[in-house]
Amino acid sequence: MSYKIMKTGKYLIVLLFTFQIAASALTLTLNNPTILGEFSRDLLRGLGGLNSVDISVPKSAPRLMNESLDSAALTKNEIYTPLKPKILDSFSLPSWNGLGFAYRKNITIDPAIIPSDLFNFPVLIDLESDPDLAGIQQTNGNDLFFTDAQGNELEFELEYFDKQNLNLKAWVKTDISSTNPTVISMYFGNSTVSSQANPTGVWGTDYMGVWHLNNDPAAGTIFDSTSNNNDGTPGGSMTSSDLVTGLIGRTIDFDGSNDLINLGNINSNPWIGITIEAWIFHDVTGDDRVICKSPDGVTANHIFSLAIETSNRLRVRLSTDGTGGTVASNLDSSGTISLGTWHHIAFTWSSVSERVYLYIDGVQDANNFAKDGDSIVDSAIPVIIANVNSGTENRYFDGLIDEARILKSALPSSWIAAEYLNQFNPYKFYSVGNLERPSTYDLFRYSKQLTIDHSKVIGTADHSLINILFDIYDPDLRVTGKIFIMK
Repeated sequence: MSYKIMKTGKYLIVLLFTFQIAASALTLTLNNPTILGEFSRDLLRGLGGLNSVDISVPKSAPRLMNESLDSAALTKNEIYTPLKPKILDSFSLPSWNGLGFAYRKNITIDPAIIPSDLFNFPVLIDLESDPDLAGIQQTNGNDLFFTDAQGNELEFELEYFDKQNLNLKAWVKTDISSTNPTVISMYFGNSTVSSQANPTGVWGTDYMGVWHLNNDPAAGTIFDSTSNNNDGTPGGSMTSSDLVTGLIGRTIDFDGSNDLINLGNINSNPWIGITIEAWIFHDVTGDDRVICKSPDGVTANHIFSLAIETSNRLRVRLSTDGTGGTVASNLDSSGTISLGTWHHIAFTWSSVSERVYLYIDGVQDANNFAKDGDSIVDSAIPVIIANVNSGTENRYFDGLIDEARILKSALPSSWIAAEYLNQFNPYKFYSVGNLERPSTYDLFRYSKQLTIDHSKVIGTADHSLINILFDIYDPDLRVTGKIFIMK
């Protein structure tokens, strides 16, 4: 197919091309990266072989030399049907062409595993030994970019990227549907683009702290990924050797003797709800704290605590204030937590439900507890990972802790269930598509379809190499940009 483009007026673009037309319907696509709205006036003239018809056009409009048409009027809809311009799926996005990404992979979440819609959910994208990741150009993974199926940019945090072994772990915030597949598009392959990641944008305002625990404790800081900057300070005898392989990337191995992380004072007074959660790999049975705000081991002194007690049960302590507020007591799960394997543990409370719910591996425990109060008690006591705030109390956790989080709201059970499935077995949570590359056609953002009515073509034989004039007067074409016509 060949064509050329001529501008003959402010809103006039004439496209002349030669191609083969069949006696059946033929679809042409006019693409332009800046077309907006419907065609307001489309005029198609010059179809050699039309059955003695013509269309109404301005007298000044050019004519083809081989026309054999009379003056009968024919509206544009009798010859072809223009469609509304649309944003082409995926590759046509500015993020694909404008930022120069060379590759894409689609990640699809099956709605069958989602009990209810989730909004602004941080999805773990965990790709292991994926040869397609060789297409990531920058060693630090800066050329990654994520969108939803509609092309909207998604906030993400890149937790871990190993270019040599082709491993990637990223957190992408998106809505997840329980009725339709949720598609996340991952773009990559650009050697010069700056990082598009925004970790603090992934974790909403209810997240008071998110610690991936993937920092070298010998360096002196365990970073919080939220905008609250509740960074932790390692304590005890931790060295670089305590940064080990965790459930999700790297994490820290606590020795059960003196290792801890001091997160400083996280003000809990205004909170009308709370969620505390973490992944643990417990080595030895003991009365071990996972995340705790308490001056000592006395039960009633605990502001909040997520712990494992000596029967390997999940133990929660929580103090509330306001009307009906009470000091902490022991709230133990009915289920147990086995040693030497990964488990997700969590608890929630809100002043609305006035109940404490415990979770093990994404499942709500049979035990839940009434807990009155208007908000969480506050004090200047630091929050500690792997012990209480006392050098004399031996509540040190023995084992690995990964993905510690504190929220000032109660997450719903469907959210916690989705977290467990997504993080423990990502490939049951989503499927990963094949590597894709853009084509020439995919570089355009908008399209309109023009369909020539085969009933206007004389006879039943195909017509080869017919000159066709598309004579288009349309304010939709007022912005400059590439135009491409394809069959």
